[in-house]
Amino acid sequence: MDKSSKLYRKAVKVFEKGYIDKALNISKKSLQCNNKNSSTLNFIGLLYYFKGELGNAQKMWNINYKYNGDMVSKKYLQDSKNDKERLSLYIKGVKLYDDIKINDSLEMFTQCEKSDFNCINLNNYIASCYIKKGDYKKSEDYINKVLTMDRYNEAAIKNKKMLQKYGVINKSYKKEITWIIAIMLIVIVSFLTAIGLRKYLKKFKDSNSQKIVVKKEYKEKNEDKNKDKVEKNQQNKQNKNSIGTNNKNSNDTKNNADNQKGIAQKQAFDLNIINAYISEKDFYKIYNYIENIKEEQLTINEKLAYHKSVELLRSEGVNFFYQKALEENKNNKIKEAKEDLIRAKKFSDNNYLQEHILYFLATTYEKEEDIQNALVYYNEYRDNYAKGNYEEVVLYKLAILNRFNDINLAKKYARELKNYYGSSIYNNSKINDILNGK
Repeated sequence: MDKSSKLYRKAVKVFEKGYIDKALNISKKSLQCNNKNSSTLNFIGLLYYFKGELGNAQKMWNINYKYNGDMVSKKYLQDSKNDKERLSLYIKGVKLYDDIKINDSLEMFTQCEKSDFNCINLNNYIASCYIKKGDYKKSEDYINKVLTMDRYNEAAIKNKKMLQKYGVINKSYKKEITWIIAIMLIVIVSFLTAIGLRKYLKKFKDSNSQKIVVKKEYKEKNEDKNKDKVEKNQQNKQNKNSIGTNNKNSNDTKNNADNQKGIAQKQAFDLNIINAYISEKDFYKIYNYIENIKEEQLTINEKLAYHKSVELLRSEGVNFFYQKALEENKNNKIKEAKEDLIRAKKFSDNNYLQEHILYFLATTYEKEEDIQNALVYYNEYRDNYAKGNYEEVVLYKLAILNRFNDINLAKKYARELKNYYGSSIYNNSKINDILNGK
């Protein structure tokens, strides 16, 4: 067997293990040994085809058909004619995805699944769509499809890690053991804390009992002492009776005012109301109720209810508001979508949806032609999610929206887009115009 054929077989085995780029490099070495190797030409064409490089794929098949008369290549060329239309659908799907029109973009991507063309990029986008829709099982299926072919694929790895981090798919056995140990430690610490607390309460109770006895003895002693002075003070008491009455009325008025103030403060946070909202999982009412609450003014029980509310908004409320925003955006209710996104963002720290929320907020403000706020959120996204899912389009937006405000800044982002994403659909004539100062 010649060296070219050996390298071809090696490339196939490497690809079967999920190393598409390595397989492509080995295949090119095979072609260097024999530039007419029919199997290698077809295989390289397929690898390009999976990666979405239709022009390169067709070039390989055309060479094979022209020099070797390979009928498989001819069939590939004929079938790939329809892929130009699929590429157009894919580009439309990407734009719809960037506009947060998830169902519409998913419909476009589904039509592209009729062939294996561009399947790696396509499956990554479909996985991201299902993540946004909350269908994590389907998302995992598409992530695994990508990793089967390209186990180093950054987008798929990022999506999988994100789902693992937030517990929506199974983690490794090692991580499960770590969680079990952590839970056991929490239980042990809680148990020891409870024992310590009981000892403290007992000590506190005993201390209070002693204080009560001392206070009682002090009171009895004072009563005896005061009894001796009753007769001496009787006459003075009569003379000052009217003054005392006036002072009493004044004090009563002050006490009533203090009592009313205390009642008003108590009504500011009602445990029964907030617990009812929590029980019903009425996220809007919970959000509105605690929005202006100052935690430092709350009692211990009120603080517990407050933190329970916050935790519920973090764990479930963020996703609720985000999904509502998606529906409202689909129905062109831009203002309502923006308000729900602001609610979601407030509690989205360490939530995998925060990246999507920031981008969604930026595009929503842009739709309202509020460019200043749009740039705020595009910049926040860029600061926190470099190499994120939307980085290409965010760089594009930062370049375009800064064009007539700060041309140097616009050029900076245009240059980054061109350097890092040269093959992106966003690296277009508008970006070239910015770089050329037009």
